[in-house]
Amino acid sequence: MQCAGRSRDERRTVGAVTAVALASRFWGLGCPKIFHEVATLLYLAGRGVPRPLLGNLAGPALYTLVEVLLEGVEFFSAPHHQAYWVFALAVGVLQQLRLGSPAQHWARILLVSENLVRTSILLVLYVILEHQLGAYDSVWQFFEERSHIYVALVIPVIGVVVGFSQWTAHSHLQGVLATSALLQRYSEWFLGRELLERAVADPHSLALKRRNRALLFLDIRGFTAWSERHEPEQVVTLINRFYQCAEPFWRRAQAIKVKLSADEIMLVFADPEGAAEAARAVMAACERLLRHEGLRCGAGLHWGAVVEGMIGARGHQGYDLLGDAVNTAKRLCDAAAGGEILVSGRACERLGRRFRLSPARQLRLKGKHGGQVVRALVWDPQPVGGRGADQLKSSSGVSYGSGYSLRSREV
Repeated sequence: MQCAGRSRDERRTVGAVTAVALASRFWGLGCPKIFHEVATLLYLAGRGVPRPLLGNLAGPALYTLVEVLLEGVEFFSAPHHQAYWVFALAVGVLQQLRLGSPAQHWARILLVSENLVRTSILLVLYVILEHQLGAYDSVWQFFEERSHIYVALVIPVIGVVVGFSQWTAHSHLQGVLATSALLQRYSEWFLGRELLERAVADPHSLALKRRNRALLFLDIRGFTAWSERHEPEQVVTLINRFYQCAEPFWRRAQAIKVKLSADEIMLVFADPEGAAEAARAVMAACERLLRHEGLRCGAGLHWGAVVEGMIGARGHQGYDLLGDAVNTAKRLCDAAAGGEILVSGRACERLGRRFRLSPARQLRLKGKHGGQVVRALVWDPQPVGGRGADQLKSSSGVSYGSGYSLRSREV
C-alpha cells in the first residue's frame, strides 16, 4: 500500500509482499482473518449452496478495493496484482467446475489442475519479484539459469503429486464416511437409535442390568390362516406395511428397544404411560390398515422387572431383555381379542387419569399360576390425522395417520 516517505519501488515491494501473503490463502499458508471470513460468507451464500468461485474472488476484491482507493487505477498495472486476480479466478473456476462435475474422472483432473495452479503461484510471484528488483530484464532471461529451470520444472510436478495425493485422501475419506453411514444404519436396525446413541456415549451402558420396564406386544390376529391363502410375496408386503404403520409412533414415543418378529412387534419403554400412548396410536393406525384384509390387531402391556443388556455367546451377541415381565406381556397380547389392548394391574397403577380403562376382570394366562387382574385400554378408532405422523397408504389408497401427541421421556 502507498505510505508517506516511501519511494515508488519500495511501495511496489511492499505491495508484492502483501500479494504473496494474500496469495498464500490459496496454498493453505494462512491469510488475514477478514479475508477468510468474507470468503467463507460468500462461499456459503445462496441458501447454503457452495459457491467456490465467489469465495475465491472475495480476497482479491477486497484487496483491490483498498488499493485502488489509495493508488488509483495505477494499481492494475502491477504484474503481481494481475497475477493475483488470474490465480484467484483460475482456482475459483476449477473448484466451481469440480463441484458441478458428476463424472469422477473429470473431478480428479480438475482437482489435480487446481493443485497445479496453486503451486504455480510461488513460481510466478518469484519471477515477478525478481523482475521488479531489476535482476533480469525479461522473463526469458530469468529462465536462462539452470537453477531457475529446475525450480520451474519441480514446482508443477509437486502440484501434480499433491493433487493426486489429495484425491487419494479424498477417496479414502469418502469410503470411510460411506462405510460409517452404512454401519450406523445396520447398527440402528439391530439396536435402535436410542440404544446406539447410549452405546456410543458410554459402551458400558449395554452391560446387563436389572431395570423396571414397560413392555408392549402387538400382533396380527388371524395372520396364519391369512398367510395360507396368499403368496409369500404378499405376506412380506403386508408385514412390511404393518411395521411401517407402527414405526412413526414408536419413534415419537422414543421406544428404548424394538423387536420385530413375523407378525409380532415388541416395544420397550421407560414407563407405562409412554407405552400406553404408543399402544393407542399404533392400534388405531394398524386396525385401519388390517381391516382391508379382514385382519385385526391385539396388544398386551405390562410393567415389571427385567434384565437387559448384551446377551449371547462370545462371538455372537445381541441386546435383549429377559424376565417374567416379558412373558407376562406376551401372554396378555395372546389373550387380547382383535382391537383390544390388555393392560396388567401393575401397569394400570402407573397410568394417569387421562387414560380410559375398562372395568377390571380376572384372566387366567397360559403358563401363569393364578389369575391376572387386567383391564382394557380404551382407544379412539377414528384418530384425527396430523402432520406429525408419517403417512402410509395401503394398496387400496387409504392413508393412515394419527394426531396423538407423544411426549418425550428420558430413559
